[in-house]
Amino acid sequence: MEQPLQMAEPEPDDVPYCRQKARCCCCKPPRWTHCPICLLVFYVLLMPAIYVVAHFLVYPGDDYANVDGSLYGASCKVFNFTGRNGPVAAEQCVSAAKGTTSGPVPVVAFGGNGMNMYDTVESVLDFLPKDQQWEVYSFSFPGSQYAPRSGWTTERRTEADALDLLQHISAKKEQKIVVFGWSLGSSVAAFVTSQKPDLVQCVMLGNPFTSIRDVALSWTYNFAALYLYLLDTWPTKAFAANFGVPSIVMSSLEDQVVPVWMHGEIYKQVPVSEKLLVELQVGHMDMFMFRQDTAKAIHQWCVPSSTEHRLI
Repeated sequence: MEQPLQMAEPEPDDVPYCRQKARCCCCKPPRWTHCPICLLVFYVLLMPAIYVVAHFLVYPGDDYANVDGSLYGASCKVFNFTGRNGPVAAEQCVSAAKGTTSGPVPVVAFGGNGMNMYDTVESVLDFLPKDQQWEVYSFSFPGSQYAPRSGWTTERRTEADALDLLQHISAKKEQKIVVFGWSLGSSVAAFVTSQKPDLVQCVMLGNPFTSIRDVALSWTYNFAALYLYLLDTWPTKAFAANFGVPSIVMSSLEDQVVPVWMHGEIYKQVPVSEKLLVELQVGHMDMFMFRQDTAKAIHQWCVPSSTEHRLI
């Protein structure tokens, strides 16, 4: 007689996974893997949310917009220059002449992550010495949260636009350019200075950080290390090591955003002898407070004294 088929007896729950007769993806995994698997799933599911939150913490957008050309008696206009990513809007403001016989000194300025080009130009004109005429240029970070830009903010896109602006102004003016950066803008300024030192007269950095990832680690007590690769890098320290021009570093000793030790670290990294570190008991955005203590160095290093500074 034909023997009836016998069903295999189910494996007892207490049989270790490695000793089960039939092992497959549907088999019961060992108990010790339950927690790691749950943590891994939770980690992966959090990635999109962490990325978006981190992105807008680094690039929150501007809280200020002004197109009033009468600022400090300056003559301002908005123009477009052609970058590798297409047309980019920028602002140009020429400060009022204060009895100076020389022409305005061109400055390319980059503001912090809460500033657009209008705010940046106003702040830099307020900071620079009033006995010299200045021609300040700036653009807003790419991204729809920064007027008048659109799209998504990234480090690479910002760096490309900044380099294109520097080269555009340098070709237009046929002379070296003063580069200024504050907070996040200090990393942009450090990047263009490290890439095109032959186009730069001097560089000024306000409250710079070693890298944006270092700032994230400091803010989160190293918890951000789990998702650090989702952030842009902005390695200001690496950029500063390639400087070849006079450099002014401004450090707010009551900085609530960037750890103060990072300001000094950037200053130490600059390899030139013509450099100045100014430390004041002020807050992160108190740019104008550095006006008096930097004026002498600005006149000495940043204002061309002869045609030898002009590009050939």
